[in-house]
Amino acid sequence: MNLSEIKNEEQSKVDQLMKDCKIFFAFSHDQFEKGKTKLRENEKYISLGAGGYMPEGYFLKFIEGMEEIKLWKNDKIKKGNLEEAEILDALENFECFYTGDLTDAFEIFSDKYSKEQIRNIYLKNLKKE
Repeated sequence: MNLSEIKNEEQSKVDQLMKDCKIFFAFSHDQFEKGKTKLRENEKYISLGAGGYMPEGYFLKFIEGMEEIKLWKNDKIKKGNLEEAEILDALENFECFYTGDLTDAFEIFSDKYSKEQIRNIYLKNLKKE
C-alpha cells in the first residue's frame, strides 16, 4: 500500500467507526433533532466539539476505535517504509514550504517523529518544492 491508499483506508475506518458510534453533526436545533437516535435509559448526548455529538455510551468505544485505527495506520506506514512520505505529506498539507513554519508538523508528530527528523526531510525537499 502507498500512503494515499493507507489514508483512504484510514478514512473508511473512521467513517465506519463514527457510524457505529452514532456520531452526527449539528449546527442548529433542527439539525440536532434530526440527527438524534434512540438513547438507552438514562443516557444523554455528549458534545465532541466542532458540532459533533454522540450518545455518551459509545464514547469509550469511539476512543478505543480511534486508537486502534492509529495503531493500524502506524503499522502500515512502518511496514511500508513510508515514514518520510508521511512527513512530507504533512509538510505539504501545512504549506510549510511556503511559510517556512514547521510548527504544525512538529505538533502532529510530537509522539512519533523528532523535530530533527522533520526538519531534515523539510530541508531535503525544500528546493524541490
